[in-house]
Amino acid sequence: TAGASRHVIEWLRVALPPAPVEGDYSGLDASQPARAQWRALESPPGTVGGFELYHPVNMGRTFSEVRNDLVQHLRDKKGLEPTLAGQVATIGLAQVAPEFLVREGADAATIGTPAWTELRLGCEMAEAVAPGTSRALNSDQVRALTTLVPTSDEQRTLMQVRASRVLLDWAVLNGIVSAKPQGQHTASDLKKASEVFNRQRRLATRAFNVTRTPLPTRRLLAQQELLKVFPDKSARQLEAMTVQLVDAKERRNLRTSEPRTRSLIDTYMTGDLVPGKWILSSDVPPTGPGQASRTPFQFQNDETLPMPARNKLDGLIRRLPALDDLLKTAVSKHHNAQQRAFVTKLKLMFAKLPLADRQRIELGAVDLFTLRKKTGKQQV
Repeated sequence: TAGASRHVIEWLRVALPPAPVEGDYSGLDASQPARAQWRALESPPGTVGGFELYHPVNMGRTFSEVRNDLVQHLRDKKGLEPTLAGQVATIGLAQVAPEFLVREGADAATIGTPAWTELRLGCEMAEAVAPGTSRALNSDQVRALTTLVPTSDEQRTLMQVRASRVLLDWAVLNGIVSAKPQGQHTASDLKKASEVFNRQRRLATRAFNVTRTPLPTRRLLAQQELLKVFPDKSARQLEAMTVQLVDAKERRNLRTSEPRTRSLIDTYMTGDLVPGKWILSSDVPPTGPGQASRTPFQFQNDETLPMPARNKLDGLIRRLPALDDLLKTAVSKHHNAQQRAFVTKLKLMFAKLPLADRQRIELGAVDLFTLRKKTGKQQV
């Protein structure tokens, strides 16, 4: 199908850089002693030298913070010298957590967040093609790999297997499932993690879209309602439509500062668009040959204006709702939606906090303050 062909093309457009030569880890001198030390410290997935990278205590922390703790762990617990500890940490991360070594922008994704799951899955996919490749990519290039759609059942299975490991670590970090030794999580654990992750993504996407929605304005509502009664007109055509007063006496009595031809939308917005008072400018007959030219004060009497056109406009005007009530309802609905969206955003902000901060909020006393502009005066 055309869709499947597009997916294949997207895969073909991916150009991964060549894998670095052995031992070349982001310019660091990973010498033979460091490689030998790493082999001696090899440990289960997600750990380096017994240090658990994806432990819940690291939830919400940056890669730099966790990496510094890893280096300190290798110095304190394994007795490595500072330089060697840094080299061993780099080699270890390259093997078990390559997302820590992505070149640019990676530290903006804190551990345990959806952004971290994207970065980690993208690294898994790059490393599956050529180990070490992810270290030559920036964070945007790595995340782009996660948007690729599998083009075969085998490819889909491979991506799901790699994604399941990331998803389970995310669930453990967020307290959705309990931590278990590698390989001992059940299918129900994975199902629960997937459901919660997808629900969080849906809520986050909805909140993002709601907060981007502009406040409804009187003009926007007027345009929307007029388009309902003028379905053959576009928004641009509607903006150009004008109306004129049908009462010749009322026209003559207008002040010179008041326009004789008015925008249809503006007239509706002011509440002045009422039946029996207006005619569309496009329905006013043009001045015929030999007739005096129209002026702002003198043109056809209301009796000469076509009644069918006037009656048609009056019928359309009667179908238009009052804008005041419509605007009040629309603004209230927008405000309520914004409130719900910000509740979701606040929940996500709290969820990204490190464990210690979340515990302080949950268990400690929380005082709320409001800010005011500086006045230079003391308040009682």
